[in-house]
Amino acid sequence: MYPDIISAELNRRITGSATPVSPMGCRSFLPVWRDEAGREVLDGRNNLGVVSLNLPRIAIEAKGDAQAFWTLLDARLGLCFRALMLRIERLRGVKANVAPILYTEARSACG
Repeated sequence: MYPDIISAELNRRITGSATPVSPMGCRSFLPVWRDEAGREVLDGRNNLGVVSLNLPRIAIEAKGDAQAFWTLLDARLGLCFRALMLRIERLRGVKANVAPILYTEARSACG
């Protein structure tokens, strides 16, 4: 079962890809990337840039106070930034054989 609904026209406009690309859970697209022969590479791109920010939760916690909302949002955005930087730092220098499914096409990683 495939839960994502993809608008092929919008998908191509967002990614620049000739082939509609599946987002990661409807929230992240990687731009088109081509190999040495000019073919689009769709698998094994290791998108580590997704962090969710729950705006409704922040609004609920602010209890109708606009200033509290902006203060909470600023704090959560800082947390998101730190999470992304931590991911990048933790993966710096990691070789593809540690987690081949993240770095290679599935058919070559899985045999």
